Amino acid sequence: MKLHKRGLRYAFPLFTAIAGALTLMSAFSPRADAATAGLQYYFDFNIPPNADNQSPPYTSVAPATFGAEPFQQTTLNNGWGPGFLNEQFATGGGAGISIQDAKGSTVNLFSTDTDGAGLRMRTNVTGVPTGVATYTIGAMNFTGLEDISISFALKGGGNGGFTDLTLAYSFTNTTAASYVDFKSISGVDALSTYTLESATLPLATNNASTLYIRFSFTGSGNSGVGNATFIDNIQITAAVPEPTTAVSGVLAVLAVFGLCWSQRRCLIQSLRLRRT
Repeated sequence: MKLHKRGLRYAFPLFTAIAGALTLMSAFSPRADAATAGLQYYFDFNIPPNADNQSPPYTSVAPATFGAEPFQQTTLNNGWGPGFLNEQFATGGGAGISIQDAKGSTVNLFSTDTDGAGLRMRTNVTGVPTGVATYTIGAMNFTGLEDISISFALKGGGNGGFTDLTLAYSFTNTTAASYVDFKSISGVDALSTYTLESATLPLATNNASTLYIRFSFTGSGNSGVGNATFIDNIQITAAVPEPTTAVSGVLAVLAVFGLCWSQRRCLIQSLRLRRT
């Protein structure tokens, strides 16, 4: 009886070590209700849901349009800030910003999507290039996600069209200081055909529960139709964090240490019993 009790006593740490390791491993394992990696938001500007010559806001492609993707839906608004009232494009048929049917592109199409309409942007006035014209995508939710990336097809308006585009992110969309630039594109006016542009957002945006992305256009001095800039097929993707190799290594070491320690104690006890 004494031997049986002692065996249980020294075997207990082994089970404790294994149970602890399994608990830690389960804590770092992906959950069934976790966010899903892939295409989170997608604007193809096709109609429906938006209409030819329609002004913002625009609704992104509905979730699960292409299989399971995109996974979420948001809006594109003219301007930025509270109420999106700052640095807006002009609106209305043929004005500063509008959807134009049959002006889309196959560049950066997702899955089985087809080209249709595109988003057209023109400066509000003709003359010396001044001011900024913007639109903002959001709010968006990236809880449980990382490595957020954005890509789109961009076409310039030639001499007199917008020359520069700056992308910035914000968690609040409140003040100019709340936005942080993360991508600048120059020579936009020289893009005579749709060109793929892409950028990865900074690590600070990982797991953001609220996120906005602002597009700011500058340098245009001609509001004519022939000087319009186009954007199409905006994809915003993200990945799911994976357990790190370091964590896996620590768990393995803990498990082996617990096993070796328990076996050592059992061996010592066994030798003592034999001597008696």
